[in-house]
Amino acid sequence: ADVYAHMDKNLQTMKNALDEGLAGVTSTTGLTGGDAVLIKEYLKTGKSLAGPTLLDAVSKAVATNEVNAAMGKICATPTAGSAGVVPGVLFGLKPRLEPSRKDMLNFLLTSGAFGFVVARAFPGLRRFGISRTACSLIILFSIYRSVITP
Repeated sequence: ADVYAHMDKNLQTMKNALDEGLAGVTSTTGLTGGDAVLIKEYLKTGKSLAGPTLLDAVSKAVATNEVNAAMGKICATPTAGSAGVVPGVLFGLKPRLEPSRKDMLNFLLTSGAFGFVVARAFPGLRRFGISRTACSLIILFSIYRSVITP
């Protein structure tokens, strides 16, 4: 129960960060920010080659990273630099798959376990030209599919 309570707090932190980013934030230097809003606006045009689900996930990942750059509160999963990957996938697919809160928490727990595996395996994967981010995205989409959809 304590693990789920902690993960629920992390989940809420992720949601708050992406909501803040989608509302529009700018870094303290003013060099970055606003791209998540631009992506969401572009999504509304219906001209995306990638499709609405993928672009929505990307906008949410970028939103989280922009909050990080603006010194806002994020959940650094797996690191602060790639903090948008997990919430981007999770909340990007949420409208389509409609997971329960417990499904979302199980996703976080499972992605954490797979993240540990990827971190251990990454030196071997690099030899094949597979980046950590690409591997993480593939794994996260797979986890979401298997944990949330029967």
